[in-house]
Amino acid sequence: MGDVNWWLMALAFVLGLLLTFAMMIRKVTREVPVTHTVSVAATAAGAAAAGGAAAKVRGVAEKVHGDVRGVAEKVHGDVHAAAEKVHGDVRGAAEKVHGDVRGAAEKVHGDLHAAAEKVHGDVRGAAEKVHGDVHAAAEKVHDDVHTLAQKVDTVESRGIIEVAPYGSGSIRVTRRRNAPAGYRIKGAEKTRRYHTSESPDFDAIETELWFLNEESAGKAGFLRWDAKGDDKVGLVEGAGTGAVAAHFASVDDVPAGPYGRGSAKADVDGSGPAGWTIKGNADSMLYHTTDSQWYGQTIAEVWFADEESARAAGFLRWDSDSAAGARAAVASIEEVPAGPYGKGSANSGAGGSGPRGWLIKGNADSMLFHGPDSPAYEQTIAEVWFFDEATARAAGFDKWDKNFK
Repeated sequence: MGDVNWWLMALAFVLGLLLTFAMMIRKVTREVPVTHTVSVAATAAGAAAAGGAAAKVRGVAEKVHGDVRGVAEKVHGDVHAAAEKVHGDVRGAAEKVHGDVRGAAEKVHGDLHAAAEKVHGDVRGAAEKVHGDVHAAAEKVHDDVHTLAQKVDTVESRGIIEVAPYGSGSIRVTRRRNAPAGYRIKGAEKTRRYHTSESPDFDAIETELWFLNEESAGKAGFLRWDAKGDDKVGLVEGAGTGAVAAHFASVDDVPAGPYGRGSAKADVDGSGPAGWTIKGNADSMLYHTTDSQWYGQTIAEVWFADEESARAAGFLRWDSDSAAGARAAVASIEEVPAGPYGKGSANSGAGGSGPRGWLIKGNADSMLFHGPDSPAYEQTIAEVWFFDEATARAAGFDKWDKNFK
Protein backbone atom coordinates (compact mmCIF):
# COMPACT_ATOMS: atom_id res chain seq x y z
CA MET A 1 0.00 0.00 0.00
CA GLY A 2 2.96 2.38 0.51
CA ASP A 3 3.91 2.02 -3.23
CA VAL A 4 0.39 2.81 -4.32
CA ASN A 5 0.39 6.10 -2.41
CA TRP A 6 3.64 7.29 -4.05
CA TRP A 7 2.29 6.57 -7.50
CA LEU A 8 -0.84 8.52 -6.79
CA MET A 9 1.23 11.46 -5.63
CA ALA A 10 3.32 11.35 -8.82
CA LEU A 11 0.20 11.16 -10.95
CA ALA A 12 -1.30 14.13 -9.16
CA PHE A 13 1.91 16.11 -9.69
CA VAL A 14 2.01 15.40 -13.44
CA LEU A 15 -1.65 16.25 -13.88
CA GLY A 16 -1.08 19.53 -12.05
CA LEU A 17 1.87 20.32 -14.33
CA LEU A 18 -0.18 19.64 -17.46
CA LEU A 19 -3.01 21.84 -16.32
CA THR A 20 -0.60 24.68 -15.53
CA PHE A 21 1.00 24.34 -18.93
CA ALA A 22 -2.33 24.31 -20.70
CA MET A 23 -3.39 27.48 -18.96
CA MET A 24 -0.14 29.21 -19.91
CA ILE A 25 -0.51 28.32 -23.59
CA ARG A 26 -4.10 29.48 -23.65
CA LYS A 27 -3.12 32.84 -22.10
CA VAL A 28 -0.33 33.46 -24.60
CA THR A 29 -2.61 32.72 -27.54
CA ARG A 30 -5.21 35.16 -26.38
CA GLU A 31 -2.65 37.97 -25.99
CA VAL A 32 -1.59 37.84 -29.64
CA PRO A 33 -2.99 40.99 -31.32
CA VAL A 34 -5.05 40.13 -34.35
CA THR A 35 -5.67 43.72 -35.51
CA HIS A 36 -2.04 44.64 -36.12
CA THR A 37 -0.65 44.42 -39.62
CA VAL A 38 2.56 42.51 -39.94
CA SER A 39 4.62 41.56 -42.80
CA VAL A 40 4.12 38.34 -44.59
CA ALA A 41 7.57 37.26 -43.75
CA ALA A 42 7.14 38.05 -40.13
CA THR A 43 3.84 36.37 -40.22
CA ALA A 44 5.27 33.37 -41.87
CA ALA A 45 8.15 33.30 -39.47
CA GLY A 46 5.84 33.72 -36.59
CA ALA A 47 3.58 31.06 -37.95
CA ALA A 48 6.48 28.76 -38.43
CA ALA A 49 7.72 29.48 -34.95
CA ALA A 50 4.28 29.04 -33.56
CA GLY A 51 3.85 25.85 -35.54
CA GLY A 52 7.14 24.57 -34.26
CA ALA A 53 6.27 25.55 -30.77
CA ALA A 54 2.88 23.99 -31.14
CA ALA A 55 4.41 20.85 -32.53
CA LYS A 56 6.86 20.82 -29.73
CA VAL A 57 4.13 21.39 -27.21
CA ARG A 58 2.07 18.72 -28.88
CA GLY A 59 4.98 16.33 -28.70
CA VAL A 60 5.53 17.19 -25.08
CA ALA A 61 1.82 16.87 -24.44
CA GLU A 62 1.67 13.54 -26.20
CA LYS A 63 4.72 12.37 -24.31
CA VAL A 64 3.23 13.60 -21.06
CA HIS A 65 -0.08 12.02 -22.03
CA GLY A 66 1.71 8.79 -22.84
CA ASP A 67 3.67 8.96 -19.63
CA VAL A 68 0.57 9.84 -17.66
CA ARG A 69 -1.38 7.06 -19.36
CA GLY A 70 1.45 4.65 -18.68
CA VAL A 71 1.65 5.84 -15.11
CA ALA A 72 -2.13 5.61 -14.82
CA GLU A 73 -2.16 2.13 -16.31
CA LYS A 74 0.70 1.10 -14.06
CA VAL A 75 -1.06 2.63 -11.08
CA HIS A 76 -4.29 0.93 -12.17
CA GLY A 77 -2.45 -2.35 -12.55
CA ASP A 78 -0.73 -1.94 -9.23
CA VAL A 79 -3.98 -0.91 -7.57
CA HIS A 80 -5.78 -3.83 -9.22
CA ALA A 81 -3.01 -6.20 -8.17
CA ALA A 82 -3.04 -4.75 -4.69
CA ALA A 83 -6.83 -5.04 -4.61
CA GLU A 84 -6.60 -8.62 -5.87
CA LYS A 85 -3.96 -9.34 -3.25
CA VAL A 86 -6.06 -7.70 -0.55
CA HIS A 87 -9.12 -9.56 -1.81
CA GLY A 88 -7.13 -12.78 -1.81
CA ASP A 89 -5.75 -12.07 1.63
CA VAL A 90 -9.18 -11.12 2.94
CA ARG A 91 -10.74 -14.15 1.29
CA GLY A 92 -7.99 -16.37 2.66
CA ALA A 93 -8.39 -14.81 6.09
CA ALA A 94 -12.17 -15.16 5.83
CA GLU A 95 -11.87 -18.77 4.76
CA LYS A 96 -9.38 -19.40 7.55
CA VAL A 97 -11.68 -17.71 10.06
CA HIS A 98 -14.61 -19.65 8.60
CA GLY A 99 -12.60 -22.86 8.85
CA ASP A 100 -11.50 -22.05 12.36
CA VAL A 101 -15.05 -21.11 13.38
CA ARG A 102 -16.44 -24.22 11.71
CA GLY A 103 -13.77 -26.36 13.36
CA ALA A 104 -14.47 -24.73 16.70
CA ALA A 105 -18.22 -25.17 16.17
CA GLU A 106 -17.75 -28.81 15.23
CA LYS A 107 -15.49 -29.31 18.23
CA VAL A 108 -18.05 -27.64 20.51
CA HIS A 109 -20.80 -29.74 18.90
CA GLY A 110 -18.71 -32.86 19.37
CA ASP A 111 -17.94 -31.93 22.96
CA LEU A 112 -21.61 -31.18 23.64
CA HIS A 113 -22.67 -34.42 21.96
CA ALA A 114 -20.09 -36.36 23.95
CA ALA A 115 -21.19 -34.60 27.14
CA ALA A 116 -24.84 -35.30 26.30
CA GLU A 117 -24.02 -38.94 25.60
CA LYS A 118 -22.12 -39.14 28.88
CA VAL A 119 -24.97 -37.49 30.78
CA HIS A 120 -27.46 -39.77 29.03
CA GLY A 121 -25.31 -42.77 29.88
CA ASP A 122 -24.90 -41.62 33.47
CA VAL A 123 -28.63 -40.92 33.80
CA ARG A 124 -29.51 -44.22 32.18
CA GLY A 125 -27.03 -46.03 34.41
CA ALA A 126 -28.40 -44.26 37.46
CA ALA A 127 -31.96 -45.00 36.36
CA GLU A 128 -31.12 -48.66 35.80
CA LYS A 129 -29.39 -48.80 39.18
CA VAL A 130 -32.37 -47.14 40.86
CA HIS A 131 -34.70 -49.49 38.99
CA GLY A 132 -32.58 -52.44 40.07
CA ASP A 133 -32.48 -51.23 43.65
CA VAL A 134 -36.22 -50.57 43.66
CA HIS A 135 -36.87 -53.96 42.07
CA ALA A 136 -34.63 -55.68 44.60
CA ALA A 137 -36.30 -53.77 47.43
CA ALA A 138 -39.72 -54.64 46.03
CA GLU A 139 -38.72 -58.30 45.78
CA LYS A 140 -37.47 -58.22 49.36
CA VAL A 141 -40.64 -56.50 50.57
CA HIS A 142 -42.70 -59.03 48.60
CA ASP A 143 -40.77 -61.91 50.17
CA ASP A 144 -41.09 -60.36 53.63
CA VAL A 145 -44.79 -59.74 53.14
CA HIS A 146 -45.26 -63.25 51.76
CA THR A 147 -43.39 -64.72 54.72
CA LEU A 148 -45.40 -62.58 57.11
CA ALA A 149 -48.60 -63.57 55.35
CA GLN A 150 -47.66 -67.20 55.72
CA LYS A 151 -46.98 -66.67 59.38
CA VAL A 152 -50.27 -64.86 59.80
CA ASP A 153 -52.17 -67.41 57.73
CA THR A 154 -50.70 -70.14 59.81
CA VAL A 155 -51.24 -69.74 63.51
CA GLU A 156 -49.25 -67.13 65.36
CA SER A 157 -48.74 -69.70 68.07
CA ARG A 158 -47.58 -72.38 65.58
CA GLY A 159 -50.91 -74.16 65.55
CA ILE A 160 -51.38 -74.18 69.30
CA ILE A 161 -55.03 -74.80 70.20
CA GLU A 162 -54.67 -75.02 73.96
CA VAL A 163 -51.78 -74.71 76.38
CA ALA A 164 -51.60 -77.16 79.32
CA PRO A 165 -54.90 -79.01 78.71
CA TYR A 166 -53.63 -81.70 81.10
CA GLY A 167 -51.51 -79.51 83.28
CA SER A 168 -47.93 -78.36 83.00
CA GLY A 169 -45.95 -80.07 80.25
CA SER A 170 -48.94 -80.74 77.97
CA ILE A 171 -50.13 -78.96 74.84
CA ARG A 172 -52.91 -79.35 72.31
CA VAL A 173 -52.01 -78.41 68.74
CA THR A 174 -53.40 -78.99 65.27
CA ARG A 175 -53.56 -82.67 64.45
CA ARG A 176 -50.16 -83.85 63.23
CA ARG A 177 -47.58 -86.62 63.20
CA ASN A 178 -44.48 -84.51 63.74
CA ALA A 179 -43.76 -83.10 67.16
CA PRO A 180 -44.02 -79.38 67.92
CA ALA A 181 -40.77 -77.86 69.17
CA GLY A 182 -39.79 -79.24 72.58
CA TYR A 183 -42.51 -81.91 72.77
CA ARG A 184 -41.72 -85.55 72.05
CA ILE A 185 -44.47 -87.67 73.69
CA LYS A 186 -47.74 -88.35 71.86
CA GLY A 187 -50.93 -88.66 73.87
CA ALA A 188 -53.86 -90.82 72.68
CA GLU A 189 -56.91 -89.48 74.46
CA LYS A 190 -59.20 -92.32 73.42
CA THR A 191 -57.04 -95.05 75.02
CA ARG A 192 -55.44 -92.81 77.64
CA ARG A 193 -52.04 -94.06 76.55
CA TYR A 194 -48.96 -92.05 75.75
CA HIS A 195 -46.48 -93.13 73.10
CA THR A 196 -42.73 -92.61 73.12
CA SER A 197 -40.52 -92.91 70.05
CA GLU A 198 -39.98 -96.61 70.92
CA SER A 199 -43.67 -97.33 70.32
CA PRO A 200 -44.23 -99.23 67.05
CA ASP A 201 -47.26 -97.01 66.44
CA PHE A 202 -45.47 -93.73 67.12
CA ASP A 203 -44.97 -92.66 63.49
CA ALA A 204 -48.47 -93.67 62.43
CA ILE A 205 -50.30 -91.82 65.17
CA GLU A 206 -51.71 -88.40 64.36
CA THR A 207 -52.66 -86.52 67.48
CA GLU A 208 -53.43 -83.11 68.88
CA LEU A 209 -52.11 -83.90 72.36
CA TRP A 210 -48.40 -83.81 73.15
CA PHE A 211 -46.33 -84.01 76.33
CA LEU A 212 -42.87 -82.71 77.11
CA ASN A 213 -41.80 -85.96 78.73
CA GLU A 214 -43.11 -89.20 80.25
CA GLU A 215 -43.37 -87.60 83.67
CA SER A 216 -45.82 -84.99 82.34
CA ALA A 217 -47.86 -87.69 80.61
CA GLY A 218 -47.93 -89.83 83.76
CA LYS A 219 -49.08 -86.91 85.90
CA ALA A 220 -51.88 -86.33 83.40
CA GLY A 221 -53.15 -89.87 84.07
CA PHE A 222 -51.93 -91.47 80.84
CA LEU A 223 -50.46 -94.98 80.70
CA ARG A 224 -47.28 -95.75 78.83
CA TRP A 225 -48.04 -97.50 75.56
CA ASP A 226 -46.47 -100.80 76.73
CA ALA A 227 -47.70 -100.69 80.35
CA LYS A 228 -49.65 -103.69 81.69
CA GLY A 229 -53.09 -103.26 83.15
CA ASP A 230 -56.44 -101.71 82.30
CA ASP A 231 -56.25 -98.90 79.80
CA LYS A 232 -59.23 -97.06 81.24
CA VAL A 233 -59.10 -93.85 83.15
CA GLY A 234 -58.30 -94.10 86.83
CA LEU A 235 -56.02 -97.12 86.78
CA VAL A 236 -52.70 -95.35 86.36
CA GLU A 237 -50.06 -96.46 88.84
CA GLY A 238 -49.40 -93.82 91.45
CA ALA A 239 -52.35 -91.72 90.34
CA GLY A 240 -55.84 -92.25 91.61
CA THR A 241 -58.96 -91.60 89.66
CA GLY A 242 -59.00 -88.09 91.05
CA ALA A 243 -55.72 -87.29 89.32
CA VAL A 244 -57.28 -88.02 85.96
CA ALA A 245 -60.77 -86.81 86.68
CA ALA A 246 -59.40 -83.44 87.65
CA HIS A 247 -58.70 -82.84 83.96
CA PHE A 248 -62.31 -83.44 82.84
CA ALA A 249 -65.09 -80.99 83.35
CA SER A 250 -68.05 -82.63 85.03
CA VAL A 251 -71.43 -82.35 83.34
CA ASP A 252 -72.71 -80.83 86.54
CA ASP A 253 -70.01 -78.16 86.42
CA VAL A 254 -70.74 -77.11 82.83
CA PRO A 255 -73.82 -74.96 82.15
CA ALA A 256 -76.31 -76.63 79.84
CA GLY A 257 -75.55 -75.76 76.22
CA PRO A 258 -77.76 -75.26 73.16
CA TYR A 259 -78.78 -78.93 73.23
CA GLY A 260 -79.33 -79.20 76.94
CA ARG A 261 -77.40 -80.98 79.65
CA GLY A 262 -74.20 -82.63 78.40
CA SER A 263 -73.74 -80.10 75.58
CA ALA A 264 -71.69 -76.92 75.55
CA LYS A 265 -71.36 -74.13 73.01
CA ALA A 266 -67.88 -73.90 71.51
CA ASP A 267 -65.74 -70.96 72.60
CA VAL A 268 -64.58 -68.30 70.13
CA ASP A 269 -61.45 -70.33 69.37
CA GLY A 270 -63.51 -73.51 68.86
CA SER A 271 -62.45 -75.12 72.15
CA GLY A 272 -64.79 -76.81 74.61
CA PRO A 273 -64.89 -77.87 78.26
CA ALA A 274 -61.78 -79.61 79.59
CA GLY A 275 -61.65 -83.24 78.54
CA TRP A 276 -64.74 -83.15 76.30
CA THR A 277 -63.81 -84.71 72.96
CA ILE A 278 -67.09 -85.07 71.04
CA LYS A 279 -67.42 -82.41 68.35
CA GLY A 280 -70.82 -81.55 66.94
CA ASN A 281 -71.46 -79.96 63.54
CA ALA A 282 -74.82 -78.20 63.51
CA ASP A 283 -74.96 -77.95 59.69
CA SER A 284 -74.61 -81.66 59.04
CA MET A 285 -76.03 -82.75 62.43
CA LEU A 286 -73.12 -85.15 62.76
CA TYR A 287 -70.87 -85.65 65.75
CA HIS A 288 -67.22 -86.65 65.46
CA THR A 289 -65.23 -88.77 67.87
CA THR A 290 -61.44 -88.74 68.00
CA ASP A 291 -61.30 -91.69 65.60
CA SER A 292 -63.19 -89.79 62.90
CA GLN A 293 -61.11 -89.25 59.77
CA TRP A 294 -62.46 -85.68 59.72
CA TYR A 295 -61.93 -85.02 63.42
CA GLY A 296 -58.96 -82.71 62.94
CA GLN A 297 -60.71 -80.78 60.18
CA THR A 298 -63.97 -80.38 62.02
CA ILE A 299 -64.50 -77.11 63.86
CA ALA A 300 -66.86 -77.85 66.70
CA GLU A 301 -69.94 -75.67 66.89
CA VAL A 302 -71.02 -77.58 69.96
CA TRP A 303 -69.25 -80.00 72.30
CA PHE A 304 -70.73 -83.06 73.99
CA ALA A 305 -69.62 -84.80 77.16
CA ASP A 306 -70.13 -88.21 75.52
CA GLU A 307 -71.77 -89.92 72.56
CA GLU A 308 -74.99 -90.54 74.45
CA SER A 309 -75.43 -86.80 74.96
CA ALA A 310 -74.77 -86.19 71.25
CA ARG A 311 -77.31 -88.81 70.16
CA ALA A 312 -79.85 -87.47 72.63
CA ALA A 313 -79.45 -84.07 70.96
CA GLY A 314 -80.38 -85.61 67.59
CA PHE A 315 -76.85 -85.86 66.17
CA LEU A 316 -75.67 -88.86 64.14
CA ARG A 317 -72.28 -90.49 64.56
CA TRP A 318 -69.95 -89.55 61.74
CA ASP A 319 -69.62 -93.14 60.44
CA SER A 320 -73.22 -94.29 60.82
CA ASP A 321 -75.26 -95.44 57.81
CA SER A 322 -77.58 -92.46 58.13
CA ALA A 323 -74.61 -90.11 58.06
CA ALA A 324 -73.92 -91.11 54.47
CA GLY A 325 -77.12 -89.39 53.45
CA ALA A 326 -76.10 -86.29 55.36
CA ARG A 327 -72.74 -86.20 53.63
CA ALA A 328 -74.52 -86.36 50.30
CA ALA A 329 -75.48 -82.76 50.93
CA VAL A 330 -71.98 -81.77 49.77
CA ALA A 331 -72.09 -80.33 46.25
CA SER A 332 -70.19 -82.54 43.81
CA ILE A 333 -67.55 -81.24 41.42
CA GLU A 334 -69.88 -81.90 38.50
CA GLU A 335 -72.60 -79.74 40.03
CA VAL A 336 -70.38 -76.68 40.44
CA PRO A 337 -69.17 -74.73 37.36
CA ALA A 338 -65.39 -74.68 36.96
CA GLY A 339 -63.83 -71.76 38.83
CA PRO A 340 -60.64 -69.72 38.30
CA TYR A 341 -58.45 -72.81 38.86
CA GLY A 342 -60.51 -75.26 36.83
CA LYS A 343 -62.88 -77.99 37.97
CA GLY A 344 -63.00 -78.44 41.69
CA SER A 345 -62.52 -74.71 42.32
CA ALA A 346 -65.15 -72.01 42.69
CA ASN A 347 -65.22 -68.26 43.17
CA SER A 348 -66.43 -66.97 46.52
CA GLY A 349 -70.03 -65.88 46.66
CA ALA A 350 -71.61 -63.10 48.65
CA GLY A 351 -69.94 -62.73 52.02
CA GLY A 352 -67.19 -65.18 51.05
CA SER A 353 -69.49 -68.20 50.90
CA GLY A 354 -68.72 -71.25 48.79
CA PRO A 355 -70.49 -74.25 47.25
CA ARG A 356 -72.57 -76.39 49.58
CA GLY A 357 -70.39 -78.48 51.86
CA TRP A 358 -67.03 -77.34 50.41
CA LEU A 359 -64.61 -76.67 53.26
CA ILE A 360 -61.25 -75.73 51.71
CA LYS A 361 -60.60 -71.99 51.59
CA GLY A 362 -57.95 -70.60 49.23
CA ASN A 363 -56.00 -67.36 49.71
CA ALA A 364 -54.77 -66.17 46.30
CA ASP A 365 -52.29 -63.66 47.76
CA SER A 366 -50.35 -66.16 49.85
CA MET A 367 -51.23 -69.18 47.65
CA LEU A 368 -52.14 -71.10 50.81
CA PHE A 369 -55.28 -73.12 51.47
CA HIS A 370 -57.01 -73.54 54.83
CA GLY A 371 -59.03 -76.52 55.95
CA PRO A 372 -61.08 -76.70 59.13
CA ASP A 373 -57.93 -77.89 60.92
CA SER A 374 -56.33 -74.47 60.43
CA PRO A 375 -56.55 -72.37 63.61
CA ALA A 376 -56.97 -69.36 61.32
CA TYR A 377 -59.84 -70.99 59.40
CA GLU A 378 -62.59 -68.78 60.79
CA GLN A 379 -60.55 -65.59 60.25
CA THR A 380 -59.68 -66.51 56.67
CA ILE A 381 -61.94 -64.97 54.03
CA ALA A 382 -61.92 -67.32 51.06
CA GLU A 383 -61.06 -65.81 47.68
CA VAL A 384 -61.58 -69.21 46.10
CA TRP A 385 -63.07 -72.49 47.36
CA PHE A 386 -61.80 -76.00 46.61
CA PHE A 387 -63.61 -79.31 46.72
CA ASP A 388 -60.78 -80.94 48.68
CA GLU A 389 -57.10 -80.56 49.52
CA ALA A 390 -55.98 -82.54 46.46
CA THR A 391 -57.79 -80.09 44.18
CA ALA A 392 -56.19 -77.14 45.98
CA ARG A 393 -52.71 -78.63 45.63
CA ALA A 394 -53.31 -79.33 41.94
CA ALA A 395 -54.10 -75.62 41.56
CA GLY A 396 -50.66 -74.73 42.98
CA PHE A 397 -51.75 -73.90 46.54
CA ASP A 398 -49.84 -75.09 49.62
CA LYS A 399 -51.38 -76.12 52.90
CA TRP A 400 -51.38 -73.46 55.58
CA ASP A 401 -48.94 -75.37 57.82
CA LYS A 402 -46.28 -76.16 55.20
CA ASN A 403 -43.62 -74.21 57.11
CA PHE A 404 -44.38 -75.86 60.44
CA LYS A 405 -43.93 -79.49 59.66
